Amino acid sequence: MIRVMIIEDEVPILEMMNRFVSTTQPFHVIGLFHNSKDALEQITILNPDLVFLDNEMPHIKGLTIAKELKRIKQDTKIVFTTASSTFSEDIRQLMFDLLLKPVMPEDIARIRDLIVRNY
Repeated sequence: MIRVMIIEDEVPILEMMNRFVSTTQPFHVIGLFHNSKDALEQITILNPDLVFLDNEMPHIKGLTIAKELKRIKQDTKIVFTTASSTFSEDIRQLMFDLLLKPVMPEDIARIRDLIVRNY
């Protein structure tokens, strides 16, 4: 099983991604967060293998969370989700991949295939 956290401030998108990810083997959702502060506090406790991370979060931005994730557990895979097709070089260096919103089931399947090949 691949332990997955989903961090997304828009609850309807968070719920939709949870449905997509939780029905995709070998993913196992271990945490859903719509608040970046709560997510950051739980990272060391939950110890995810993969994180779907909204880039534009209130309070703590996705880039800050990604940097902390990599500091704690370097091999955690980060998939940024964003509505924007442009992103910084900092994000590019930290990400395993990027999904443009709206995220679809086939996007999750593509990530699964990439993860399984590289796991």
